Amino acid sequence: MRWRHLRDEFADVFVEIGARRARAALLIIGVALSTGVLVASLTVSSIAARQIDANVAAAASRTFTVGLREGVGADAPPFPVDSDDRASRVPLVVAAGRRVDLAGSDVSVHRLRPGPGAGRTESSANVSAVTSGYLRAAGITIDAPVGFLLDSPRPYAVALLGAGAARELGVPDRGPYVGVRIWLNAQPYAVIGLLSDGQAVGLDDAVVVPHARADALAVVAPIDTILLVRTDIGAAAPVARVIRDAIRPEAPETLTVSSVDDFRELRTGVSDQLARLSAGVGALLLALAMLLIANAMVVAVVSRTGEIGLRRALGASRAAVARIFLIEGGLAGGLGGLAGAAVGVFAALAVAAVNGWGFSFPTLLVLAAPVLGTGVGVLASAYPAWRAAGIAPAEALRSD
Repeated sequence: MRWRHLRDEFADVFVEIGARRARAALLIIGVALSTGVLVASLTVSSIAARQIDANVAAAASRTFTVGLREGVGADAPPFPVDSDDRASRVPLVVAAGRRVDLAGSDVSVHRLRPGPGAGRTESSANVSAVTSGYLRAAGITIDAPVGFLLDSPRPYAVALLGAGAARELGVPDRGPYVGVRIWLNAQPYAVIGLLSDGQAVGLDDAVVVPHARADALAVVAPIDTILLVRTDIGAAAPVARVIRDAIRPEAPETLTVSSVDDFRELRTGVSDQLARLSAGVGALLLALAMLLIANAMVVAVVSRTGEIGLRRALGASRAAVARIFLIEGGLAGGLGGLAGAAVGVFAALAVAAVNGWGFSFPTLLVLAAPVLGTGVGVLASAYPAWRAAGIAPAEALRSD
């Protein structure tokens, strides 16, 4: 019996909506616009936050250096021999390698073998000793033979030349370099290639030799060596927090890490602020939609006072009268929320397409919009329904 009464009440609501199509359409459009703006603004803010997050992460530095902390003493142990491998095994690390710059006063660089009658052939080029991991971490492309020669346990007497150093030494900018040699501290080093992209890390005017050859050329203190680490985009800050334990787990405090900007709080703050702004705008529009529905339903109660009195006179309860208006408001809100979800998704898709952003379908918002619209409609109809339920049958019939 109860379900039949509820079915009859729904039928009465559909009859009322059919009789007043314009008013029902305005209610649905009002809810659709408010929920549509809410869905669109939340979706766009989410997409924009992800885009900002990606841009900030891409702008952040991907590299940092690890060195020996000053004040630990001159007898501090150097980097472990396998430091490059230890650092490279840390998740999100792309490459890592060591470098030490040799003092110019300790290393003489000549294009020709120095000796009596050789003339002045000394160069002002700097000398740096590196591992192949350092070049990769610096973004310098090297081939397999070069990497092997730089990292071999046997310290090969080979050298790579920066573009500026090659010009100063008179070495051609194109290979092959078979038989081409330079002289470091009167010792011959075979030239195995040029570094065309070493300017960013200060190797454009440098002669680069294997890291294992550093001690043979000059006195090198442990504190002179640095380890360069290159990470995935946005991973420099978290990697920097654990890299010391990975390299020297027995004494991480002896190492220091260069300053790394951590933009995670900034990115989270931007995302939260965009979400709050969008939610605020949507909530304001939903409040306006509630006022629209409430006003329309109050007008409907006034215009249907006679009908309400007749229903009460025929035995309809106060709850039955109130349910009619609650059902009408909820139905208009649900249809408006469904239409608003479609409008919001298409609007967000258009914004993403115009700005070239990636788009992700807001499944939860689309599912929540009709529920939210229904809730708004029912809540806005609560006062009109209560007012209608309080109309006395006799007074309603006399007023009609």
